[in-house]
Amino acid sequence: MDTLRPDRLGCYGHPNARTPFWDRLARRGTQFRTALASAPFTVPSHATILTGEYPFRHRVRRNETQRFDPPGATLAEALADRGRRTAAFVASVVLDESTGLDRGFDHYEWRTRPEQLERPADDVVRSALRWVEALTPPDSWFLFVHVYDPHDPYDPPRPWDRAYPGEAYDGEIAFTDHALDDLRRGLEAAGRMEGAMIVAVADHGEAFGEHEETGHGFFVYDTTLRVPLVLTGGAFDGGGARDDVARTIDLFPTIAEAFGFSADSPGRSLQHPDEKETESYGETFYAALTYDRVAELRSLRAGRWKYVHAPREELYDVVADPGETKNLVAEEPVKAAEVRDRLLAMLDDDLARPAGLAGTEEIDPKRVEELRALGYAAGGRRAATDLPRLRDPKDLVGIPDLLDRAEALAEDGRWGDARPLVDRVLVKDPYNPKAIRLLARRHFMRGEAEEGFSVYEHTLERYPEAAKVWRGYASELRRRGRREEAEEALRRAEGLEGGTLP
Repeated sequence: MDTLRPDRLGCYGHPNARTPFWDRLARRGTQFRTALASAPFTVPSHATILTGEYPFRHRVRRNETQRFDPPGATLAEALADRGRRTAAFVASVVLDESTGLDRGFDHYEWRTRPEQLERPADDVVRSALRWVEALTPPDSWFLFVHVYDPHDPYDPPRPWDRAYPGEAYDGEIAFTDHALDDLRRGLEAAGRMEGAMIVAVADHGEAFGEHEETGHGFFVYDTTLRVPLVLTGGAFDGGGARDDVARTIDLFPTIAEAFGFSADSPGRSLQHPDEKETESYGETFYAALTYDRVAELRSLRAGRWKYVHAPREELYDVVADPGETKNLVAEEPVKAAEVRDRLLAMLDDDLARPAGLAGTEEIDPKRVEELRALGYAAGGRRAATDLPRLRDPKDLVGIPDLLDRAEALAEDGRWGDARPLVDRVLVKDPYNPKAIRLLARRHFMRGEAEEGFSVYEHTLERYPEAAKVWRGYASELRRRGRREEAEEALRRAEGLEGGTLP
C-alpha cells in the first residue's frame, strides 16, 4: 500500500480503523512493530524492495527517473529463474515500465486505459485476480500488487468518503484495505492460497504536520520512513508481534530463504530475530534536487540512536523520543560522531563521486508532465555533498505546502490569494524556481511575455548562479521560439549544477 502510516491501521493501534485485511494478517502471521524504508519516495523505495539494495547501490534517488540498472538480479528475476510465473499490477504512472521495475516480470500492468495516470485499488485487484485465475496448475507464481489510493489527494469513493468525516486519508486506507481483502478472498476461492507466503508492506509513510512537514519526501524522520510490515506463511504463521527492527532491504533475502535460495543483499532474512544492533539507512534528495544550494539528507539508525547528516546535524534517541523532537547532538557529541562515522563509512564510495541518479540524463518529457499531474516536481540532475557550503532543508520547511496552495489558487484564477503565499516563499528562498515560475506564469497567461521574462531576468541579475532558475528561464524561452537564447540559458544552468550561490 503506497503512502501508508502504520498508526492508521487497527493492528498498529488505531482505535477506529476499518482494516480487516491488515488486522487478519497480523493475527495469523508475524507483525513487525518497527519496519523502516530506505527513502520516503515511491520509486526509490520500490527499487529497494525489489532489489534488496539501498539507494546508494541501486542509484534511484527520485521518482522522475528512467530505467535503472541494479547491480544484481531483481526479486522477480530471481524467482522467474527458478521457474515461477511472475506478474505485477501497479496503480500509478510513477511505477510505469520506464523505471525498469518491470525487470523479471512476465506481465507488468499499470493501466487499462491509455489516458490513465492512476487507477483505484479495486481495478488493480480485478486485473490481478484475472491473471492468477488464468494460470494452469501446477504453475507456481509470484504476484506483486501495488495500490496507490492513500497517496494524496485523498478522495475515497462512497461509502468510505462518509465513514471518516474530515479524515479522507483514513477513508482511502479503508477502501484500499477492502479491495485487498477482496484479493485474498478471490485467491482463496480459486484455490490458489495453499502454501502461499504473503508480504504486506508500504513504501513510505505520510506526514501531517510533524516537523512542519506535510506529505512526504522532504525529511528522513520516522514519520515518513516507518512503514507497516506483516508476513504470513511458513515460519511466519503464528509469529505474533516482534520488536526487532525490520527494513525493506530485508524482504528480498527473507523471500529467498523461504523458497530455498540465497540473495546477495545487505539485508537479512526476517525468519530469524536479530540479536544485534540493527542499522537502517535512509535518504532523501528531494530538497537538494528541487532547490539551489540545498543539501541532501542521509540518516543512519543504529539501535536506539538515529543520526541525520545535514548542515546542522541531528541525533535522536528513538526509544526515549520516538517522535524525534529533541536533537541530542550537543548533549551526546561522542555518540553523534560514532554514528556519523558509521554512516560515512557506509557511503564512502557514494560520496566519492557526484550523486549518481539512475537514468536522469534523458528523462522522457511526456513522463515528466504525467508525474507533475500527480503532484511530483522534477528537479535538477544532481545534488552536491559539500555540506558546510549548502543550505539545510530545515531552513526551507513549509515551502512545499505554501507552493502547493499557491499553485492551486493560481490555477483557479485566484491570484490575489496566491500572491501572498508566493511572497512568503520568496522571503525564505528568494531564488525558489517554482515561485519564480508562478510569478512569471501570471504574466504569460495574460499575454505579457516581456513582463514574464523580466521576472526571470531580475532574479538572475541578483542571483546569477541560481541554476534551477536558469533552467526555468530556458524552458520559457524555448516555449516561445527563442531557441538560441534558450540554449544559452540551458548552458548556464548545466555549468552551475552543483555550484554554490552567494
